[in-house]
Amino acid sequence: LAEAVIRQSMNKKIKFICIQYQEKIDIKKGDSDAERQIIRNAQEFLYKLGKPCLITEIGKERIRRAGKKIIEDNKDKKGIETLDIGFRVLKLDSTNFKDVYYHPNELSQSLFQEADVEDNIKEDRTDLDLLFQIMLDLGVELSLKITPKVIDGTTIYLLENNELIACLEDDISMEVIEEIKKLSPYQVVLKDGCFTDDKDKINAVESLSKTCNVSVI
Repeated sequence: LAEAVIRQSMNKKIKFICIQYQEKIDIKKGDSDAERQIIRNAQEFLYKLGKPCLITEIGKERIRRAGKKIIEDNKDKKGIETLDIGFRVLKLDSTNFKDVYYHPNELSQSLFQEADVEDNIKEDRTDLDLLFQIMLDLGVELSLKITPKVIDGTTIYLLENNELIACLEDDISMEVIEEIKKLSPYQVVLKDGCFTDDKDKINAVESLSKTCNVSVI
C-alpha cells in the first residue's frame, strides 16, 4: 500500500497512514513447510539488519527500499529528486505525564516524602515523545516538518509554517523567549521546568502572550 501511494505521489502529493500490529515473527504449530520457510527467511533477513523479529520491522524496511527503488526507476523524470519518500513511525503508548493530581483529601505530608511529585513528566520519555503528544493534544498534523534549533544553548522545536514552537528543556534564559517571539509562531508550548521560579514563568508567558498562544505543561 505504501509503495503504491508513494508512486501516485509523483503526480500529486498524497498523505497516508499505515497501521500494523507489532506482531512477533515466529513459527506456529500447524504452519505448513512453505510457511515455515517464509518465516525463517524473514527472521534471517531481520537478523542481518540487526532488527527484532517483528512484522513492523519488515514493513519499515519494505517502505524504505520501495522509496529508493521508485526514485531509481524514475531518475530521468523531472523533479523526482524532491519526491518525499520519508515516513514517521509512531507507537501507541501511555501518557508521558505522571498522575500527580490528587483530591485534597488525599494530600498529606507523607505523600510529598514518598511520591515523586517534583516533575510531572515520566523519566523515560524523550523530548520527541512529549512533542508528539503535544501535537496530538493540540490537533496539529503529525506529518508537519520538525526543525530543531539551538538558541543560547537551549534546543527548541519549530514546526512547519510556524504552526508551533516547543521548548522542553530546563532553566531557559529570557534570550530564548525573545528569540521565540521573533519567529512569530502561532502557538508556543513550554515545559514547567523551563523556569527557575514562578516569577520567570509569569514574565515569559506574559511576554509571549502578546503575539501568540502560550501553554505551559
